[in-house]
Amino acid sequence: ENTVFTLNATHAINIALKGLALGRGRCHILLSDLEHNAVARPVYALGRQGWRYSVFRTSGSTEDILASLARAVRPDTGIVAVTAASNICCAQLPIREIGQFCRKRRILLLVDAAQAAGHRAFDLEQDGIDALCAPGHKGLYGPLGCGFALFSAGAAKCAVPILEGGSGVNSAERD
Repeated sequence: ENTVFTLNATHAINIALKGLALGRGRCHILLSDLEHNAVARPVYALGRQGWRYSVFRTSGSTEDILASLARAVRPDTGIVAVTAASNICCAQLPIREIGQFCRKRRILLLVDAAQAAGHRAFDLEQDGIDALCAPGHKGLYGPLGCGFALFSAGAAKCAVPILEGGSGVNSAERD
């Protein structure tokens, strides 16, 4: 029930990020300095629409990364968006520790798992992930042209749909 199949990881990230942002209202969004354009560009687009965002550093140890994240968090921070693994420098972020940090502060965590899905295990509950996005064709060895966004139960309740239409099941319903 909390899975959305998409065209690719970029599509999944847009659906998850914008749906969560609309559900949270105009909050502050934090993204890591390792983000792919699939994450950065939708965040920048939200910035043009009134959301505030900033970038935190991810160099050093897990403790260094968490300290950098803590310094960047503001009272209105509502979403943290991070890559699980960089396709540029092979860095892997400590997702479980970032997730626990975010859960304690009631901040939603979006994880771009494009480079890590199929190579690294994820557990939305244990890792504190609210939205996990990935393509099907990389580490999962599926076909091109597919992806997905997995939502935690809490995130699924607060996300706002960014696409409507379709489904002829109950044509009298407008929602």
